[in-house]
Amino acid sequence: GTIAWLEGPHRLSWRQETLPAEPPADGHLCETVVSAISPGTELGAWQGLPPLRPGTGYPRLQGYCNVARVVASGADAKAAQPGDLVLSFTSHRDRFVLADGDVLLVLPARADPGRIAVSYLFHLGYNAVLGADVRPGSRVLVLGLGALGLTSVALAHVAGAHVTAISDHDVPQAKARKLGAEWAGPRAEQAERKAVLGAA
Repeated sequence: GTIAWLEGPHRLSWRQETLPAEPPADGHLCETVVSAISPGTELGAWQGLPPLRPGTGYPRLQGYCNVARVVASGADAKAAQPGDLVLSFTSHRDRFVLADGDVLLVLPARADPGRIAVSYLFHLGYNAVLGADVRPGSRVLVLGLGALGLTSVALAHVAGAHVTAISDHDVPQAKARKLGAEWAGPRAEQAERKAVLGAA
């Protein structure tokens, strides 16, 4: 299998891994269908920004939102069977062995693998809105508009909040407005941002 490793800022390499011909008794041989990029975590690591978790350095694996097709299953593996599409926290790689206990979800037949791959990021945004007790009239500022940020915009809007969204990229700004942000713009527009937030 081929695995993405970030050796250091701006230095991505593809390492080769030898996989067994047959899956372990309690696991599955899988082929990646979708491996979603988490813009905040992965671009930050690419740029050499401080890690989100202490002790995370280089080299490091990239990716944790994977949907794969099960090619073969071990005799004791029960969570999935050959032909199933499965969600896991596997990094960016084309083929891999997945332990039976690491199967997060077997996708329903009509599921969109691309959308399911980012479901973890969706739930992070959902939990943030719940945990912050966002309610009608709350003021919410969302920094960064990847899958997690856009989910936070949408759900904070549904909860009745006044949402301000920050991104330096035009396409995510437009998506945030469509999802309910009252204002979406770049970090540089300080005066307008402060006016929207009611800051002095």
